[in-house]
Formats: sequence, C-alpha cells, structure tokens
Amino acid sequence: MSAEEPVAKGKRGRPAALVAAVAVAAVAIGAALAYNQSPGAAGAEAAPLSSSVTPKPASTTLDVTKLPTGRTPQIPYLVGRSVRLGAGSVATVDGTGTVTAVGRLHNEALAVVMRPDHPDVYTSELQKLRFGKVVRRTPGVTSLVTTPDEGAAAYAAARIGAHGQPTKGGVLFAETDEHVLSLKLPDSWNVEVLAYTDGKVYYRTSDDTTESSTWRLHAWTPGEPKSQLIRSAPSPVTVATDGKVKGFTPAGDVRFGLEGTPASNCSSRATAVAADTGTLLNQWDGCFVTMTAEDDQHLLFVAYTGPGSEDEPNPPGAIVRCTITTRQCELATPLSPEPLLLGS
Repeated sequence: MSAEEPVAKGKRGRPAALVAAVAVAAVAIGAALAYNQSPGAAGAEAAPLSSSVTPKPASTTLDVTKLPTGRTPQIPYLVGRSVRLGAGSVATVDGTGTVTAVGRLHNEALAVVMRPDHPDVYTSELQKLRFGKVVRRTPGVTSLVTTPDEGAAAYAAARIGAHGQPTKGGVLFAETDEHVLSLKLPDSWNVEVLAYTDGKVYYRTSDDTTESSTWRLHAWTPGEPKSQLIRSAPSPVTVATDGKVKGFTPAGDVRFGLEGTPASNCSSRATAVAADTGTLLNQWDGCFVTMTAEDDQHLLFVAYTGPGSEDEPNPPGAIVRCTITTRQCELATPLSPEPLLLGS
C-alpha cells in the first residue's frame, strides 16, 4: 500500500450498517452479540467475546518507528489541539482542556472538551468551529457521534457534579445544517451517545452510579417526544474471537477490536474478524489505544512506540493505517508526542 494508493470507499449498505451500529451499541453496554438475546445487566466495559477461531493467521508486530509514510486519514482526527478534516482543513480547539472526541458536520469541526475550571471542579462543552473559529459552545456535552456521511451529529450532555462525578439527568441533541433537536432525560444517569444511523440516535443510560447499576440501550428518532428502550440486539452475529469489539466496517462485513490486558495506556493486540462467521481475518501486535474503520478495506489505529515508563511517561505515537486483508501498514500521521484522537 503506497502513499499514492487511493483509499477505496466501501459500499455503505443501509441494513448492514444499521445492524452493525446496533451491535456495537449492544456490545458497548456489555451485551452478548446474539440474535434476539436481551442485553440485560452489564458493566460499562464491553464483555470479552467467547469462542476461539482456528487456525489463526499469523500476527504482525507493529513497530511505528519503521513504517513507511502514507496518506493522511480520510476521517476527522486530532493532533495536539488541531482538528484535521482532510483536504488541508484545520481547526484549533479553544482553551487548554482535554479533547475527548472530535467529528465533522459538513464543513465544520466539532470537539468535546473536558476541563477543570478550578481544582476539583470540572466542566465540559461541545465546541463548533467554522473557518478556525468557535461559532458555538454547548455546555455540558460529554459524548459525540456523527452519521457516516457526516451530514448530522448527535451528542449528549450528561450532568457532572462539581467534583467530576455523574449526577442525575441529561439532554440528548441531534443536529443537521438546518436545525438542532433535543430530548430531555431528567431521570437518566450517565447518558452517552453510541451511534447515529438510519435516522436514529442510539444511546445508553444507567439506573444510577452504583457498580451493580443496569446499563440500558435506547433509540431516539430526532423530533419524537420519547425514545424507545431496545430490549434485544437485532444482530445475527453469534460467533466471535476473544477480544472487545470496537466497531464494524461501513458495510458491516468486518468487526474489529482490541485484545490483551492493557499495559499502562495501551492494549497489546488488534484484530479483524469476519462479522458473519467469526473467522479471524488478521491481527496485529503493538501498543494500541483505539481503532476505527477508515473504509471497508482499511483500519486506523492510534499506536505508540510503547506503553510508557518512568523515563518516558509519554512515548511518541502516530495514527497508523493497515489493510485488513494483507496486514500491510503505513503511517497516516508522523510520529508525535502530542495527543492523538480518531474522529467519530
């Protein structure tokens, strides 16, 4: 895969994308990926998936210091405080707070920023940036997703107490270039958006803040006065390899995840699995923080030279592109000590 190789655009089959989105949402609340099985009670982390696949393909060890340079990511991403939208478009996030999510809404950048206003007093906001300037701030926003075509965005304001702890209540938002719609959720805790596809916003809530609290999956059609509780995961995917699902390719053919006990700030293995059969397609070993699909053929990773140490607490990292079928990888961004983030 060379720097000049065009990134193939996958077919975004609507039914497959919808199933994939709901499946990811179900996994995000710890649900089993089984057809018409109830998500039930679960913790905030995705549950390890059962059943191994044999024989396993060989794993490629990813050394980010030895990769060739390829083209820049074809999705929004963050380097330092700069949200990059492709085609040379860059927007700088205002302030000094930690950027936790970025996305693109048409030609505008969106960024969720968490920051302590004073010691032990935390606030959050969504910044909307146009032509490099903040044109709107939405207070309280803590999570963000966009539609596959970047024509709409959904975000949630989950109430946070003065010391950063969750409190009861929240608001769900859905935005296009024409309007911003909202749904108040006064009785919910820990509201988090998970996906926006097929005209519906998928989000999760919890009953309270205790460890035994039940996570619940909901779907909201923007403009409707109420959302729907999803009691079963409408996915035919029943076989999986060990790991934690992070997402699906746009057509829903491949699911991918991170495996291994996280060492410091990273997981040790990334996998790509056929969604219909559970066949392990390929795997990579390295130091991975997160991953997403760039298209139906390529995955993007935030990868580092190592998990960090006392001598090097913040090792350099890069966004890396790998081809699913061949395991071939390249740098999508240069090595950098600055924070890196993949967009929704």
